[in-house]
Amino acid sequence: MVFASLKAGFYLMWTNRRMVYIFYFVNLLLGILLMIPFRQFVKSFAGESLMAEKLAGPIDIDFIFDLFQKHPALNDVLVVMIVFGLLLYLLANLFLSGGAYGVFAGSFASRYRMSDEALLDLQKAGVPDPVLLKLKALKGEVYHSEADFLQALAAILDPSEQGRWEVQLIRHVRTRYLQPDRSYDSAGFWGNAGQYFARFFRLGLWALLVLLVLLGIEEALTRGVQYLIFGKEPYEYISYWGRWLRVLLRYFVFLLFLMCLDYGRIYTVLSGERKMRRAIVQGIRFTIRNFRRAFTLIFVFTLMAVMSLLVYNALVDVFSAPQTLIIVLLLLWQQLYILTKMTLRVSLYGGEMYLYQKLNGGVH
Repeated sequence: MVFASLKAGFYLMWTNRRMVYIFYFVNLLLGILLMIPFRQFVKSFAGESLMAEKLAGPIDIDFIFDLFQKHPALNDVLVVMIVFGLLLYLLANLFLSGGAYGVFAGSFASRYRMSDEALLDLQKAGVPDPVLLKLKALKGEVYHSEADFLQALAAILDPSEQGRWEVQLIRHVRTRYLQPDRSYDSAGFWGNAGQYFARFFRLGLWALLVLLVLLGIEEALTRGVQYLIFGKEPYEYISYWGRWLRVLLRYFVFLLFLMCLDYGRIYTVLSGERKMRRAIVQGIRFTIRNFRRAFTLIFVFTLMAVMSLLVYNALVDVFSAPQTLIIVLLLLWQQLYILTKMTLRVSLYGGEMYLYQKLNGGVH
């Protein structure tokens, strides 16, 4: 199922690849806006030619130290840039994610088919045999709207039977499927982005509480276990590996946070929920119930992002040189890396949407 979700995620990304460009240009614009103040500091300190040489070449620690000594105010500027930039980045991506999830939700359609599996599920749900016998008349028929399916039920069931079992019938007979060649809809994307932004913002605040709780549990476990086993002053190698363990657990906690947030957003889009407290609870519930599949999916995308970063850094270190051609090539290589990150992000959104629909609505 994880492989199918990966495949569906890349398929949805490709059929809606204009969204990748939107994510790319928005993130590029944010980066340019945040780099302008830093560029002015470096230019006033080193000048045009030396600035180009130092920024194009390998990292020069002495140059960085001299820069901060010459401009002590740069520390405050960087803090403001980091806080403002992070906030702006999170808000922009929350806004865009509403458009992406909304478009992906529209890529799935419902159909109603009375299969052997559906009849078996209905029997387990308590539907009596006389009703099941009547429903077998619809076996093999496919209905692409709920109204058509209910009309077919009305033709074979008594009103009392339909009224009693209608909810169960819709639940077990309806399946969701990925519509082929469902292309990007600009109006739908921006409309969904604006529609869900306020709700996603509130959902993000609830998710931050979840993150704080998870970090508190992680801190208590790692430091508490180390204290109980090794005391206040553990051996140096114990402290060393303990720090690495805490780093790994922090990444794990962050992935859990993202999973709860993402599936809370998907629940909001699919259900129309307006109370974000319920949405984050549903996101947590889905993550817990389907932890292996959900975690494997986001871990694979995270691994691909890390691998792309390693490849990017390796080539940057090799070709760093203060030459015009090298600078242009590095700039293009950097933009390709950013575009790859946005491709993986949009594909992750599509894969998560597919996985959620598969486990909750039966995607075929």
